[in-house]
Amino acid sequence: MTGRRDGIPDRPDALPADELARLNQELADYQWLFHTAGEAVILLDEEARFIDCSQRYVDLYGFASKAELAAGYPENVATERQPDGRSTYEKAYEYIQRVHEQGSAAFEWLHRRVDGEEFLSYVRLERIRFGGRPCIRGVVEDISTVRSLAKPAEERVRKLADQYRELETLSLIDPLTGVYNRRKFDAVMPYAWDAAQRAGQALGILFIDIDFFKPYNDHYGHAAGDACLKVVAERIGNCTRRRTDFVVRYGGEEFVVILPEVNEERLAERAEAIRQAVAEAAVPHAYSPVADHVTISIGGAWGAPDCDCMNHHTLVESADRMLYQAKSAGRDRVELQRCGEDDGAPRAG
Repeated sequence: MTGRRDGIPDRPDALPADELARLNQELADYQWLFHTAGEAVILLDEEARFIDCSQRYVDLYGFASKAELAAGYPENVATERQPDGRSTYEKAYEYIQRVHEQGSAAFEWLHRRVDGEEFLSYVRLERIRFGGRPCIRGVVEDISTVRSLAKPAEERVRKLADQYRELETLSLIDPLTGVYNRRKFDAVMPYAWDAAQRAGQALGILFIDIDFFKPYNDHYGHAAGDACLKVVAERIGNCTRRRTDFVVRYGGEEFVVILPEVNEERLAERAEAIRQAVAEAAVPHAYSPVADHVTISIGGAWGAPDCDCMNHHTLVESADRMLYQAKSAGRDRVELQRCGEDDGAPRAG
């Protein structure tokens, strides 16, 4: 009995029935693999040498025939390097090794058509047995069009994300003074308190109110009132330059400063520096019974891990109460309290 080089006899009737049935099934699978589904399919041997491919594969690369493609494969479809800068052949070897070790591999790949045009594809490789021998089946999908369409969409998404972040930031900033607003304060204060407790450090807070601001606004006008608020915010900011210090326009003519890592002495020093800085701005205020310039009243409190301050709400209430006390005692002054030491004074209203 004579036979071909691949060991399959020339006469099919010389094969056992079960072997003939197996080969017929493989032939059917082969025909389905390459002539249906419309996929760009290639069949390679274990060393990644060309065996066969579908017509869709030929068309994808722009060759006139399968024979033309096979004659120069893989050099005639390969680029020198992949998008990451690595050698095409070096990466191809790694993926073929992965197929041998793991059974399959999937990846993006830069190919070249017969006219030299490069295109990005998605490749799926799978180890199979075909014709009684191990082979590698590859399916190639051109994704260059999808990517080119996706890039503008990705850019739009990025711009929208940037705009959202900008709007989110703006929503937390007081547009007049440029410092943070009440919404930001409500979000940050609990975290500042928790961080201080974990670190075993004190946290201080100052409530600041511009004295007799309504008479100022009424007599000098709203434009002058806005200018006054800007000056006060700037002076407060100049006195709180640490990265962890936090200045907020709490509402109207009221500001708040959060000061991490402070003790009583440090808090008193910062509060007095702020009071003096505003006074030194010398913004005229002829309708204030306290002085001929704009002044501020400050109430502050600090809480340490060993104090009776139960939470950040208690700390805020203590500072608010001290502000009321400063205003009741004549304004243009600073009143401080260790959180949890209730002196019986009413809260600011």
